[in-house]
Amino acid sequence: MKTRELLHLIRDSWAITSGRGYFHARQGLGAHWRDQRCYYNDLGHKANWRGATREGLPLLSVPRLGESILFPIMVLQFGLAHLDRYFLTKSSQNLEAVQGVHDWLVESLRDSDYLDNYFPVFDPSHDYHSANSAMAQGQVLSFLCRLIAHLPDHFNSIALTGIADRVRANMILPLDHGGTSVMIDGAPRYCETCRVDGNVIYNGWVFAVFGLHDYQRIVGEGQPDPVYVDAERSLRRSITGMLLDDGWSCYDTAGTLASPFYQDLHMALVEAMARLTSISVYDQVHERLTAGARPDRKLKYMLRKGLEKIRQDRMYTGEG
Repeated sequence: MKTRELLHLIRDSWAITSGRGYFHARQGLGAHWRDQRCYYNDLGHKANWRGATREGLPLLSVPRLGESILFPIMVLQFGLAHLDRYFLTKSSQNLEAVQGVHDWLVESLRDSDYLDNYFPVFDPSHDYHSANSAMAQGQVLSFLCRLIAHLPDHFNSIALTGIADRVRANMILPLDHGGTSVMIDGAPRYCETCRVDGNVIYNGWVFAVFGLHDYQRIVGEGQPDPVYVDAERSLRRSITGMLLDDGWSCYDTAGTLASPFYQDLHMALVEAMARLTSISVYDQVHERLTAGARPDRKLKYMLRKGLEKIRQDRMYTGEG
């Protein structure tokens, strides 16, 4: 990590470790469990952006590039957060933010079936098939499906359904064909970053499955969709692989240790999958994750992740 980026990381360390920063605020279960229009995990704080913006959308600071960018996952979570708030409060300000994300998304996908997520630029230590992302694609589906189902008076449902169809079709393509899936033992896994080595990040995989679930539920009108069925079955069979013996979790299938933030996020995502599917393995993994999230282990793994961050070559990104 370059000196300038290390200084940014040190500056942000309190927000990261305390869970109070914009990018590291804890995410529990979402408002979906009291209002089914809402999202599955709690992205509410993502609506509280106070940094730089472009046309009302949050900008991610990338010091090594010397600029700030519209990072798709950040913008999509900003949009999902404002959608939840609009469903719960009917605030016109939240709807204006949703409109801004809609307009950006429609324009960004006008000539492409996926968004540029910058991962090959952020992480030059690995080779990538593309800048595509299953996490982003899944959140595109979740965002669009909510507009289609619940805001047809504000947005063109027919046009948005066409975009959702294209995004889903792209998402299920293999990595080397511009998609986000990799077949392991005959089952699809979905890649948040489309690396040549087929590495799969667990939280990004779950967000992808959320999006496919929303597509089945809304565009598919609740009829079984083989794409979602295969995706969920694959996740179910692999989810115990994230667990270490002490109940701590791995960030990805390469065995990278999760930070305390991602341990908490994994707990929320796996609990959401348990509620969505009523499949016992998710309950079992959630119980082990919860037992593993003891304060002494959080301190242990926080220190280990801090050393990893300092040593890595991945670009620092943050609030600026």
